[in-house]
Amino acid sequence: MRMGRLIILKFAILFINLPRKKVCYMKDKIISLAKFLDNITFKLNGLSSIFIGIITVFILAEIIARKFFNFGFLFVLEVSSYLLAASWFLSASYTLRTNGHVRVNVFANILNEHTLRILDILATIFGIILCVIFFRAVYILTIDSYFFHKTSFSPLRAPLYIPQAFVAIGMFFMLLQMIMRLILLLVNEKPDIDIKKK
Repeated sequence: MRMGRLIILKFAILFINLPRKKVCYMKDKIISLAKFLDNITFKLNGLSSIFIGIITVFILAEIIARKFFNFGFLFVLEVSSYLLAASWFLSASYTLRTNGHVRVNVFANILNEHTLRILDILATIFGIILCVIFFRAVYILTIDSYFFHKTSFSPLRAPLYIPQAFVAIGMFFMLLQMIMRLILLLVNEKPDIDIKKK
C-alpha cells in the first residue's frame, strides 16, 4: 500500500515539474487524439442509424406483405434483432461522449466541483473495468463462433460471428471512449462534447 502511494506521489511530482510548454503540448496531443476517436465514433453512430433505417424498411415490408399479400418474410425478425443489437452497441460510445447515458445526479447539488470530479474519475475507472470484461467476453464469443462455424437455429442459418463482431466493435470503441474520458478528466479537460455546437 505504501509503495503504491510512493509511485503515485512520484508521478504527481513528475507531472507538476513538467515545463508548462510540455504540459500544453501533451494536452494538445490528447485533444487531437480525442477528436480522432470522436470522428470514428460519429461514423459508427451513422452506421447504427443506417441499421435502424434498414430495420424500419424490413418491418414495413413485412407488414405490407402480410396485410395485402398474405405472406411474410422468414428473415425479418432474426435479421432485425441482429441489426438492433449491433446498432445499440455501435452507438454506445457516441452516447457516452455526448453525455447521453442516464446518470444519477443526486450529489450534483450537495458536493463541490472537485469532489464531483473525483467521483466521476472513480466511476469512469469502474466503467473501464466493466468494458474490459464485456469486450473480452464478446471477443471470445465472436472468435469461438467464427472458428466453430456456429449458425443460428432458424431456417436462415445465419453465421453468428457477423452480428457478434458488430457487438465486439461497439464494445471496443466504448472501452476506448471510457479510457479517453478518464484521460480528459485527469488533465482537467471537459470529458463530454455538446452535439448542438457540432
